[in-house]
Amino acid sequence: MNSPLNNEKKEIPQRSFTRYCRYAESLFDIEIKCARTKGFRYVLSGDENDSPLKEIHQWLLSAHKITSLTERIKNNKNVVVEAPPTGYEHLNIIFDAIDNSQGLKIHYQSHHSNKPKDYIIAPSFVRLFKQRWYVIGEELKKKQPYTFALERIHNIELTQTNYFISDENSEMLNLKNYYEHCFGITRVGKPIRIQFRAYSPQNLYIQDVPIHSSQSILQKTAKYTDFEIYVRPTFDLIQELLSNREMLEILGPKNFRDEIKSTIQSMLNLYQD
Repeated sequence: MNSPLNNEKKEIPQRSFTRYCRYAESLFDIEIKCARTKGFRYVLSGDENDSPLKEIHQWLLSAHKITSLTERIKNNKNVVVEAPPTGYEHLNIIFDAIDNSQGLKIHYQSHHSNKPKDYIIAPSFVRLFKQRWYVIGEELKKKQPYTFALERIHNIELTQTNYFISDENSEMLNLKNYYEHCFGITRVGKPIRIQFRAYSPQNLYIQDVPIHSSQSILQKTAKYTDFEIYVRPTFDLIQELLSNREMLEILGPKNFRDEIKSTIQSMLNLYQD
């Protein structure tokens, strides 16, 4: 009755309500239960679901909640939002290629090249990271995994030929395996155990929102917390760790601590007059 989406402010028939619940459960891979001890309120259950699509369903559910607030947000001047992810206009054709096992011909401008180049890829999956969409697949000429940022794609089209990931890359190039032990969009190096110390109050923020899913607490004091993560030491990870400024210190392993120290020294050199 009180929902902003209920324009007519009329009760929903029990049969319709049950049908909506079953549809929502199927769409978002959740379970809706009536909590009798909470005044017969309906609550979400099944958060322990270990489905490989769990994060996608949670993202969809979160997006749906935002969508349901659209009218209130649109007419409310006291809301500040981030810019939407870029490159989304290419998503439909990429999904078509994945669903139909078709290749993609991409005219792409890399930041490491002076002019755009053409690629043909067999796409495997897409990923959203820090307001950017990426498509990950196998570049068919070199038979190697490639990552393309959608906002740097000048032109994209479906090929008339069906392409499949090669046998040597099929096990790695799937949603479950490719980003295992990774932070960010890059997949470089072998995972290592990294220990770091976060000083108060930054330790509380890192505890609330872990840097990586493997994050655990080694010890906690009034002034700091020592954490450990098991992750590949990629550029994206180093960038994230350094974003905490002087409130975070790498404890080990020594070679990774030295790499961070060298990076900080290079930064300092930029400010030497």
